[in-house]
Amino acid sequence: MMLAALDQNYYCSGGLDGEFDSPIYNEGNNNNTTDNYCNNDNNENTERKLKKIPRVLSISYAWNEAEFSPPYLHRQCLEFLKLGLQGITVLASTGDYGTADQLGNCIDEATGAMVPFALGNNETRTGAGGVRFSAVFPASCPWVTAVGGTQFALPPSVKDRDRPGWMDRDMFPAETALDIRRKGKVNVGSGGGFSWTFTAPGYQAGVTRDYLDRVYGAAGLAENKYFNPQNRGYPDISAMARNYVVAMHGKYHSVDGTSASAPLVASMIARINDERLKQGKGTVGFINPVLYSRHHEMMIRDIDTGVIGGCGVADAFPAKAGWDAATGLGSPDYEGMRRVFMSFP
Repeated sequence: MMLAALDQNYYCSGGLDGEFDSPIYNEGNNNNTTDNYCNNDNNENTERKLKKIPRVLSISYAWNEAEFSPPYLHRQCLEFLKLGLQGITVLASTGDYGTADQLGNCIDEATGAMVPFALGNNETRTGAGGVRFSAVFPASCPWVTAVGGTQFALPPSVKDRDRPGWMDRDMFPAETALDIRRKGKVNVGSGGGFSWTFTAPGYQAGVTRDYLDRVYGAAGLAENKYFNPQNRGYPDISAMARNYVVAMHGKYHSVDGTSASAPLVASMIARINDERLKQGKGTVGFINPVLYSRHHEMMIRDIDTGVIGGCGVADAFPAKAGWDAATGLGSPDYEGMRRVFMSFP
């Protein structure tokens, strides 16, 4: 419904699908109020509405691709592309359960149905036949920036933490892929993997293939059809996703997950947009081509430690140098991003 709210044409030209969208909104397509809304617009109104749309949108939700038809997903994905062309940056979290979806479900190979997995040490599932990794939307859409999660990599012992400079990368990596393994509970890990619907976009130009060529285990999973290696890989980047303090119902709580890392990156882009606008420049819009360009080393810290798993495979996608399906290109450095984007006209 967010897309319908942002774009009148999406609402009025059949973008809403009765099979997937709420009937509360679809029923309105037949009344006079909706007819007036759809027929009495002009370019001036459209331009005025566009000015009211935030220049950065952060989506902290992860639907399972398999729950929707490919035409519906492609239609929604193209709407995100149109937002990017209008100077709006769209970021989406990749979920918190590794190669499973946000509900912990994977795909039954025989039936295509969602089957639940417990992502603990003793994994269990229901359903027959083999299993496939899930893919999450809208993170899997090539026209959004998919944001995964990282965490601080603590030294192996308390004694090591007393050593001066233990946070220096030369001694210990500052960040690693989000991977919280908890006894008797569902594990939390940065969502990552490959789309079942969208082919690899041009800006990824071989980085996903290079990753699979270097990671024998992941290539073997592709051969066994756990995922489609030819398709869009995600995340694009990752950011801190652990131990955020939030206030809810009069109390403070500690939360984890990519629902926190995506808005963190969004805040960085918003600040950069603000500085560009003050200099009479436009907003940055769709940022993925820049992230994957020669500039990426100036604004992204590579994350090459950690691993994500799920769907019966504990260590499916390890983080490696360069792009990987656990952390993407790495963690954004705000000052580096600011310098790069401010250098553009």
